[in-house]
Amino acid sequence: MADASPTPFGALKSSPVFLVAPTAALMGLARLARMEHMPTRTLLCAAGEPCDALRFVCSGAIDVSLASRDGRVSSLSPVMPGGWATWLGCFHDAPLPHDLWAAAGTAAFAFPKRSVLALANDHPAIYRGAIQEIGVRMRALMTWTLSANTMDGERALAQFILASCRAGGCVGDGPTSLDMTQEQIGNLGFGSRQRVGRLLSALERRSLIVARYGRIDAPSLRKIERFLGRSGPQPA
Repeated sequence: MADASPTPFGALKSSPVFLVAPTAALMGLARLARMEHMPTRTLLCAAGEPCDALRFVCSGAIDVSLASRDGRVSSLSPVMPGGWATWLGCFHDAPLPHDLWAAAGTAAFAFPKRSVLALANDHPAIYRGAIQEIGVRMRALMTWTLSANTMDGERALAQFILASCRAGGCVGDGPTSLDMTQEQIGNLGFGSRQRVGRLLSALERRSLIVARYGRIDAPSLRKIERFLGRSGPQPA
């Protein structure tokens, strides 16, 4: 969970990735951060473009998405307040293969990519921490991808919600939220909005989630894990 009024220095200190760097170095990086306010949904980086910043989400959400030629949009794993977007875009030279969007009402600190990499070059242990963060997100998404074709619709959606919340930075029990519409979920292979609505209602009856307009609240991720027959996050 993010602080009520986060600061760039506080954001860096909250991340185990950057704790290996001395305070003076973190203060120097913090001074370079710019505050971004997005009152409307905003494209931060288009597919095929290099990412220019590592962002800390203060409020709202940042998500990755792809758009088809016929206008359909599929989004996955929004990064919630207190999370970073995106480690991979910052620590990998290749342009992003997807769009990076900020939801309406998002506020974020943008740390210049070059300055983050310069800090990592001075303190190589940062790379190890970044790899771990990337690994957590990739494991969650791989678990969802591999399990999607082996579960019924209700459990597949529960697995998707769990994986997305984990990938978005929630490592404990919750509560947490997933900012996605029924249409976005449907575009991930769950079918029509009507079918997604029925699946969400079924999970609500099990007291696993609360479906709201454009958002899914998950009171307890461990309860979802128990429903899926798991005692905790599993390796991919």
